[in-house]
Formats: sequence, structure tokens, C-alpha cells
Amino acid sequence: MFHHGVWINLSRRDATANRTGERFIGTGEEKTEVVFPPGFGYFHKGTDGWLLNHMIHNLVPAPATLYITYEIDFVPETSPAAEGMRGVRPIWLDVVNPNPYPVFDTYKGSGGQDGEIVWPYEAKEDPYKDGIKRNMWTVDRDGVMVWSVGHVHTGGLDTDLYLNRNGAKYQGPKCPSRRSSSGS
Repeated sequence: MFHHGVWINLSRRDATANRTGERFIGTGEEKTEVVFPPGFGYFHKGTDGWLLNHMIHNLVPAPATLYITYEIDFVPETSPAAEGMRGVRPIWLDVVNPNPYPVFDTYKGSGGQDGEIVWPYEAKEDPYKDGIKRNMWTVDRDGVMVWSVGHVHTGGLDTDLYLNRNGAKYQGPKCPSRRSSSGS
């Protein structure tokens, strides 16, 4: 089973991890399909080096041959279809960013009375004891969010993405100061 894969551009710096190796696409057993809106694309150079970091599970005690296949719609920069196209800048957010192996494990009894943990709200210890809020990122320039996806491992229930902005006129849900998975 192909559990997940992360494509990394080794020729660029990651915007949220401040290191070489821009994480630009992720997929997995949920068969994530990355489709940018018309007029947007991931610009890259022919000299860029890409790496696929993957996690493969073999759930049976027998060897198997695995093939990873992916399709890319490629638009050459000189093509009329590329005229006016805007490049996307991957922003990789993670509960324990910039951990190079971003797997967040919880332990029995670490959550609330419902047996679930909504991190960091229900953490028993200060999740920011070193002062770094690894699950937060401050937007460093104007932009438009064009695509988003979340990924959870076995036992995970969901992912949430919130935007806090001073002076925003958005009337939708606000980031909770503390919440549980029951919504209270």
C-alpha cells in the first residue's frame, strides 16, 4: 500500500521549514489529486532536482512489486497557454513543522475524556515550551490560497486550517481559543 508520498524540489528553499528542499506536492492512500485553478501552476526549471519521499506499507507477509505512477500536465513557458499564468508558492503546514519526518504521535490517555486529543488545545504539557509554535506560520507576503489538503494517519480524524488576520472582515468561523473534537 502506498501510504503517502511527498515531492520535494531540492533546488529550492522550503517556505515554512527554512531549509533546502521545498515540499511542493503530497499525496497518499486518499489518492489526493492536485488540481490548480486555471491560470495557476508550479513553475520549475529543467535543472531542478526532485525527490520523492514515500511511506509504503506491506500489510501481508509476502513480497510485492510496487509501481508509482503520476501524471503531470506540463505547460512550456514558451507556450501560448503559459501566457499570464501565475506561479504557486507551496506553503507546507504541519503540526510539528519543520520536522523532516512529520509524524505526530499521541499516547493512550493523552487526550480528553472522550479519548481523543485535539492538538494543541488538549495537550497535557505546554506544546510550545521552547517558544516555537510549530503548527503556526505567519504569512510573509500578499497572496491567494489556491489549493489545500490535509493528511492523517491511522486513528487520525481530521485536519483543520485556520486563518487569523487583524482587521479582516470575514464573517465565517473564527479560530477557537480552545476547542474539543465535540465542538465545545
